[in-house]
Amino acid sequence: MSLSDFPPIERFSPYCLLGCIEAVCRFRFGIRSTCDCHYDHSFVYRRDGGCIRRKDGGLFLDLTFSGGGSRREAVLAELRARHGVSVVERRVPTLSEFDAYCEAALRDGKPFVAPFDLFYLAGRREYRNIHQSHYVCVIGRDDRSGDLEVVEQMLGRCRVGRQDFAEMVAGAPDAGYAVLDCARELSNVNFDSLGRLKRDLARFRANLLHPEPAFGLGALSAFRADLVRFVESEGASPHIFYVPGMWSFSHERDNFRRVLATATEVWGGSGASHGVLGDLLATLHERWFELDHRTEAAIRMQRPSLQAAAFASLGEIAKLECRMPDLLGELEARL
Repeated sequence: MSLSDFPPIERFSPYCLLGCIEAVCRFRFGIRSTCDCHYDHSFVYRRDGGCIRRKDGGLFLDLTFSGGGSRREAVLAELRARHGVSVVERRVPTLSEFDAYCEAALRDGKPFVAPFDLFYLAGRREYRNIHQSHYVCVIGRDDRSGDLEVVEQMLGRCRVGRQDFAEMVAGAPDAGYAVLDCARELSNVNFDSLGRLKRDLARFRANLLHPEPAFGLGALSAFRADLVRFVESEGASPHIFYVPGMWSFSHERDNFRRVLATATEVWGGSGASHGVLGDLLATLHERWFELDHRTEAAIRMQRPSLQAAAFASLGEIAKLECRMPDLLGELEARL
């Protein structure tokens, strides 16, 4: 297979590293999807008592609302167990060492994953503005200019200039710049996919019903209540604010929908529970995505009233999320 056939990175992968690995595995090993390695997700919300205050120039609030998805080590462990794929870190601390590695890997038809600071990726809004850790797939290199051809989750295929890349490598931590290579240890993985799916469903349901208010549906309820009170406290002269990480929830719900669809093909499951849950996940993906899109637009336009109207949809989203535990339980019982 030619490197020109390298697939795009899944647009709504909740973890850019896993999205890159999935694309490499699809190209090199014919693995259709690795989405099942990351969906141990819930809601996490913590803040100190008292009034919510503005910080960092008034743009951010002193509250954090995020997804509790798997960390890198856990994702890579699942990747080995479920698909027999190991991810090996290769240190290439200098440009010349990177060039040599890149040339050899691409000559052998082995695209690889590279960590990337979006500050140096032209085309992204973070370019020369915000430092943000990220990952891309390297699929080509211009021998004359040294420019790289990469595949990025949002931009698709794009070009990284030599100067931008050189500055990024020079600013790498003391251990030096490193790339990630994928290797498949087993052609056929002996893995109880149905048994694992049942356990995953049970764990996901338990996460949503977590007894502590900082987690699960309780966290979503607390976040929504605090946000409503804050917006009301702004009165007739509201100012724009930013809640980071809202994009992650649309990505998580779409990823879980993909997990169910893939699992159905493996174990031949079907029935009302799967269909209703799949439809709910698709709806939640759309609603979370719309919320993120509308709030981002309000920030760009500096329109606080539009932002407040967008966050009003959290009530409907919360009601939909509250349907999830029962549907998860029904599906688990049918398997």
